[in-house]
Amino acid sequence: MSRIRNPEWKEDQLLKGKLEECVLQKYSRKEILVIVKKQFSQYGWSLRSLTDRLKHFDIRYIDYEVSLASVYRAVQEELDGPGSQLGYRAITQKVREVHKLKVPRDVVYNVMRDLDPDGLASRGDVGVSKKKKREKRFASQGPNSTMSLDGHDKLCGFQKATFPLCIYGGQDCYSGKIHFLKIWTTNNHPNVIGKFYYDHLYENLVLPTTVRIDRGSETDLLTTIHCLLHRKKETFETERKLMGVGVQYGPSTANKIERWWRELHHRMEKYFKEQLRSLLDNGDYDRTSISDRNILAFIYIPVIQKELDIFKETVWNHSRGRKQINKELPTGIPNFIYDNPEEFGAFECGTMISREDMMEVAEKCDIQDMNRFDFLDEDDLEFFSSFVDVDLIKPNDASEAYKYIKQRVAERQQHLESSLS
Repeated sequence: MSRIRNPEWKEDQLLKGKLEECVLQKYSRKEILVIVKKQFSQYGWSLRSLTDRLKHFDIRYIDYEVSLASVYRAVQEELDGPGSQLGYRAITQKVREVHKLKVPRDVVYNVMRDLDPDGLASRGDVGVSKKKKREKRFASQGPNSTMSLDGHDKLCGFQKATFPLCIYGGQDCYSGKIHFLKIWTTNNHPNVIGKFYYDHLYENLVLPTTVRIDRGSETDLLTTIHCLLHRKKETFETERKLMGVGVQYGPSTANKIERWWRELHHRMEKYFKEQLRSLLDNGDYDRTSISDRNILAFIYIPVIQKELDIFKETVWNHSRGRKQINKELPTGIPNFIYDNPEEFGAFECGTMISREDMMEVAEKCDIQDMNRFDFLDEDDLEFFSSFVDVDLIKPNDASEAYKYIKQRVAERQQHLESSLS
């Protein structure tokens, strides 16, 4: 006779899928217990019942039947792409989540040491003591108390104008969770930045109490959206308090997400910077050519956006942060901290909003739909798309795809000139 009174869980595929997802993301059993108690409250839960159910569904943290050859293939695939900038902990997370191989971290470390010993040492220097960092503390009351938003221009090159590849992102200051990372041809146009923030709110329907941003015209629409929603919800007693607490301005150097950009730069962007620098140095790319800039954006924006999404969730939001001395904010898996603040003595600080609220704001602010190729005219988009499907391009093929499209454009131009002569 089963020790668990309600046997319906045995046929619950949603429960099985959730448990498998949590195990792949390396949540501890205590953390999984918090999650399933909320999402599957129809069943009785304890650590013992959780263990029994994991055993029933044959879900294990480590799968000892995974072949070493498949681990080598997965690690090599990552090392051939943007994963070449990651350390062994982040590669392990990608091997588990992206490649679905539940192997221990030491196996991935040994495979990386075999395939790329010099790269492993240069990225991690495992065992080497790090120099002491300055002590600077940041405090927050809970998730959605403060969202830090800022632009990132490392891929843009010299004077932020060489390549049309600009990133903008938002981070929850309490949990460290990255809410969104977006890449487009600009990150200093108010309509673009405002649309990024609007899309995030429309999807999640939680309004942060405070936004921490740079003072500049690029955040005008973002600020307007934020203030209109708070006025509608009457979050703040006075307009002065809304503008003083709801919106906080300051330099990028004092913005929390600004410190996080270093993670992205060293662990992903360097891979693409090498490709871009090669195109420039070899004469394949002319920064003054509108055609070259459009082709580059057409190829690289979808490719990098896909990698940003993977990095955001797998490498960062699902990864357990290391404990830090004197850190007042909680340490752990950002997604878990964000979803379960009560486990850390905090509370949800955001304000719930509705799709109707968002539609009303969109009408007042005249927010327009924007797709990833709005920077191209329809003829160029159709012509480029006739040769490649950008959603199928792998990161290590991006530069060749760019050169291929550029060659086709040159042939079209020659054909037009010959037909006119």
